[in-house]
Amino acid sequence: MFRTRDGGRTWTASETPLPGATTNIASLSFRNLRDGLAAGGNFDPRNDIDVGAVARTSDGGTSWALGGTPTGFKNGVTWIPGHRNTAIAVGPDGSDVTTDGGRTWSRFDRTLLLGINCSTDARCWAVGKDGLAAQLVVPRR
Repeated sequence: MFRTRDGGRTWTASETPLPGATTNIASLSFRNLRDGLAAGGNFDPRNDIDVGAVARTSDGGTSWALGGTPTGFKNGVTWIPGHRNTAIAVGPDGSDVTTDGGRTWSRFDRTLLLGINCSTDARCWAVGKDGLAAQLVVPRR
């Protein structure tokens, strides 16, 4: 993982603990300058491989710890504003939610989605193949 603290003039590499030589990071999301999630895994439908992986940071990306395992490869991840430890991850086999900052994940939908982002009012939009758009409205706390 590469990180910058000067707007991209210089970069520093950080190791992530994601397992296996074929595990990839597909998406990053930071809820503030320190707390972030990296989601991805290994997806190869020809060989029936669908493994999810998440790494977490609490120091702005200087170091990363292995998070809980989502239910399959995840293309996108985003924090839900106003819900301190809650994030959504989407991928080919569905969507997962964490309420503990990425330590554990639970599937809540099986729709194939490729990317997700949430606005400050906690409305989340996801996109899928063939023009699919999905909205998740999270109740305010």
